[in-house]
This record gives sequence, C-alpha cells and structure tokens, in this order.
Amino acid sequence: VQLALEQRPALVITDLMLPHLGGAELIATVRAEARARGEAPPPLILMTAASMAQAHLAGADALLRKPFHLIELEALLARFLEK
Repeated sequence: VQLALEQRPALVITDLMLPHLGGAELIATVRAEARARGEAPPPLILMTAASMAQAHLAGADALLRKPFHLIELEALLARFLEK
C-alpha cells in the first residue's frame, strides 16, 4: 500500500490473499487515498485463485483468475494502459 501511495503507479496488480493485508483492503485503501488527494485511483487488477465470488466482492476494476495465460494479462494491461 505504501509503495502504491508513494509511487502513484499507472496500474496496480494484487492478489486477494496477501500475508499482512488482504487484497480487498489494499484496493479500498489505494482508492480512498487517491480520492483524498483529489486524484483518480489507478486501475486495480485482482489476480487470484480464490473464488470469483470473493474476488468480485473486493471491488477490483478487473479480475484475472489463476492460473492464467499470459495473453489474458497482456489484454488487461493493454485495456488499462493504452488509453
């Protein structure tokens, strides 16, 4: 979270299950902090092996189910970064 807030990346990819902070909390925090600064939050992609129901509840801009094919990741990157 700290890195995303300091570096302000063009896109964030996270897992749902993280060691110290869940992906849903990371997504909520990055969005809230960006909005508090008056900025649009970066696109947030959730990459997970968890159930899709859990993933949808996290509120990511896109979901990438593990295991995935590289072409799927490339398509999401193109979708969000080539605007």
